[in-house]
Amino acid sequence: MSLGHFFVEEGMEVELDASMDRVISFLYREVPKFSYDEYGYWLSPVKGVLGRSWAFLIKPYVPATDTMPEGSLGLLKAETLESGSISFSIPSRTEWEAVGEDSFGGGEELFSSFVFQMLNALQDEGLIHLPGVLPVR
Repeated sequence: MSLGHFFVEEGMEVELDASMDRVISFLYREVPKFSYDEYGYWLSPVKGVLGRSWAFLIKPYVPATDTMPEGSLGLLKAETLESGSISFSIPSRTEWEAVGEDSFGGGEELFSSFVFQMLNALQDEGLIHLPGVLPVR
C-alpha cells in the first residue's frame, strides 16, 4: 500500500500550535498554490462554528477552464482543542463520504498530492516539523 493510498483510506491528523484565524488564513493563502497536472484544488466550506471548528470539502479545480469537475477528493477539518491548539485532520474516505458527497473518480493520486503539499506547506509555515520534504508525485 502506498503512503498516498494510506492517507485516502485512513486519513491523517496533526495538532497545530496556532489560532483558528491563523489556520484558516493559511488555508486560503496556500491551497490556491497547490497543483497536480492540470488540476488545482478548491476548498468548499460545509460547516463551521466561528472560532471553534471548520470543515471543508476538498474539490478538484481546473484553472485553465475555470471549471470544477463533479465530486470531491476528501474532507479537511480544523477544530479548536481545550488546550487552545488546533486539531487539523483529513479524515478517512469513509468519514467524508458519510457527508453525502460523491468522490471524484480516479482521484487518489490527486488527493495524495494534496495531502503531501498540505503537509509541506504546514512545515514551511513552521506549524509542524517533518524529517524532510514529502514528494508531491
